[in-house]
Amino acid sequence: MSRRILFPTGYATALAEWDTATFGWALFTDSWVQSEPTEVYLSSIVAYELTDASYSRVTLTGPFTDVVLPLYNETAGYVRYHCDPPQFGILVGGEIAASLVLFVDTGSDATSAIVASFPCNYEANGVNPADFTESAAGVLTVGTVCQEPAL
Repeated sequence: MSRRILFPTGYATALAEWDTATFGWALFTDSWVQSEPTEVYLSSIVAYELTDASYSRVTLTGPFTDVVLPLYNETAGYVRYHCDPPQFGILVGGEIAASLVLFVDTGSDATSAIVASFPCNYEANGVNPADFTESAAGVLTVGTVCQEPAL
């Protein structure tokens, strides 16, 4: 996987409830082939999640939004959704994480919608902690275009 992929059901929830809903992060192997139209909830992809006992999902912390207003009709405005970098700690077991997945955490995989999948390349070899910075995890951005007022 080489690009960020957004999943419509979870993405809509993230846009509406970024500051109030509970979100989580999970790591998935390269065996997972993403399909936005058919994969809506974690239960449909859990078979591809890392399995070593040193791994567990983490809760998203520090969510905030950044609004950039459009500049006349020349520059589009946008809203960026930020959070603290996810920190999984030191993982072992030799699995390769190829996807960092953001999801709405309802407490059940059957109803926890997938928001986005970000490419990563992390080997669970016990050497480096699996901590991801915002640039690696990406920023969810929603663009707007300011319409010129009618005269």
